[in-house]
Amino acid sequence: GGSVEDELLATAYFYRAAALGTLAMFYESFPVDIDGQGGQSEFVPRAQGLQRALDLLDQARQARGGAEPSADFKTRVYGTTQFFLGNTIDAYAARFALMLGQNEQAAQFASAALSGGEPVSFFPYDAIAPNDNPLWGQTNAPDPTLRAVANFGLDPNTFTVNTADGRAAFYLGGDAPEGPGIVSGLPTRVVLGFYDAQGEAIPAYIPDEMRLIRAEAFARQGQASQAVTEINAVRTDTDDPLGINAGLPAYSGPTDQQALLNEIFRQRRIELFATGLSLEDSRRLGQAAPPASPSFSSFARVRNFLPYPENERTVNRNTPADPSS
Repeated sequence: GGSVEDELLATAYFYRAAALGTLAMFYESFPVDIDGQGGQSEFVPRAQGLQRALDLLDQARQARGGAEPSADFKTRVYGTTQFFLGNTIDAYAARFALMLGQNEQAAQFASAALSGGEPVSFFPYDAIAPNDNPLWGQTNAPDPTLRAVANFGLDPNTFTVNTADGRAAFYLGGDAPEGPGIVSGLPTRVVLGFYDAQGEAIPAYIPDEMRLIRAEAFARQGQASQAVTEINAVRTDTDDPLGINAGLPAYSGPTDQQALLNEIFRQRRIELFATGLSLEDSRRLGQAAPPASPSFSSFARVRNFLPYPENERTVNRNTPADPSS
């Protein structure tokens, strides 16, 4: 395999890129560098932060040079849960390029992630706190607003989840032991999938995200038939490596761009349940903006971007004003 130093450096680049890309999903701007002056880092627009994330992923790709590390390195650094850095770098590059509107590059990275020949990577968790599965802890809390809701939280007047969709049974169970709550008029559900055990590992990414990235890239470039092909690869899936099998008929709806983007949003909302991508998807794919008086009873997103944490504002005088929505 490659040298220990190269693989450690590539891993560090990857995790820093993942952190910056995650910040970009939720904040209009954020620091990308530590200035060494008491935490007074400058904030940069999210597009600049996303580009930095892509640059870091490229550095990670170059540092490792495609070499596979030794089994001993993997066990010591990645733990016993399987983690393959090569295709994971490409998958995150596809995700962040799509967020930047770099559609052709996003499709290329997504194809590379699918064709790398490596299994899906997982983030490991322990069966005891504090390093236990974070979604298990949240969704088993007594507060019903932290649980999942039926129909994957989609407005049933706009998006109805097909009762034959195998992903509903994969991700959502019945009522919680404390009884169902009601959120946005829908009953809450027990969360299954990768979040139903305290020590369960969570995929670093879900393979069909790559197909939906390609679908969106094609749709935005006016290639409707190619977009439908990618959508159908997700809808009709029956042999997903993670067991997330929709098993649905092929798409038969309209093929204008916004109709395809709506279908892609629906598929992403279900396939990528609880991956943290929903807010970014809602903005990017043209879903309903926050209402004038946002509330958690609305199906529209409550905000476009989050307000900045008070602890950040307390220590960093460069923290901008909170976004209006």
